[in-house]
Amino acid sequence: MNIGIYVNSLSDANLEYISNFINESIEHQYASDASIFFDDVGYNPHKVQCGIFNAADIWNFHGVLITTSLDTLSSAKNIVNNIDLYYYYGYEDISKINLLNLIEKTKNVKVICNNETDSLEFYRKTGKKPSVISECYKGLAAQLQGHENEYSKNTTNVYRAK
Repeated sequence: MNIGIYVNSLSDANLEYISNFINESIEHQYASDASIFFDDVGYNPHKVQCGIFNAADIWNFHGVLITTSLDTLSSAKNIVNNIDLYYYYGYEDISKINLLNLIEKTKNVKVICNNETDSLEFYRKTGKKPSVISECYKGLAAQLQGHENEYSKNTTNVYRAK
């Protein structure tokens, strides 16, 4: 499985979690390859075992692509490659998110929520349940491959990462 993360900037405060997620995915062989795509370059102090590319290179990517904002989601939805698109809800400043944009842009996209609270909030706002719940990207790679754990056995269609 190829995993890609699309961020607004390489100086994103959540890049530590993203780096840990990618390193874990490669280490445990959930992913054969991983990439980080960005719109704005910035300083990244975190060691990551993948390629880091400008968003203009997404046209050549195939695999699971996780977007971290509504802006990156909008850009990624225009790509016609073989991409399994996800939107990670829970890190964007909620006060800056337009509710109608959130509903429209996530209509045909799988959603990952950061925690149970974000999951309930996302459902309340959109009427749509998330596909995966993963706090700080922990255990997300296994969930994207469809691995089950004790949290998901009693729940329909929502995977909860450890």
